[in-house]
Amino acid sequence: DRDAGVVTEFDGGYHAGADRRARDHVRREGFQDAGLIVLQFTAVDLGRARARTVARMRSAHAQGMARDRRLDRWMVGSAA
Repeated sequence: DRDAGVVTEFDGGYHAGADRRARDHVRREGFQDAGLIVLQFTAVDLGRARARTVARMRSAHAQGMARDRRLDRWMVGSAA
């Protein structure tokens, strides 16, 4: 969500290995260091926990929209 500064990621079976998880953690920390809000989901979140997932997304969106945008350290697209 560009406006709210929210990143969502889906962790499928591909993310189960230790090497993949390690790379995922580094990427997530980079997003967070830049001031983005990161939400991670699995198949459970898109199935039986769908209501909780929607609540998490709404909360993250509201938090992101309320942020001080002068502190943003990220951009979408190229700087040119």
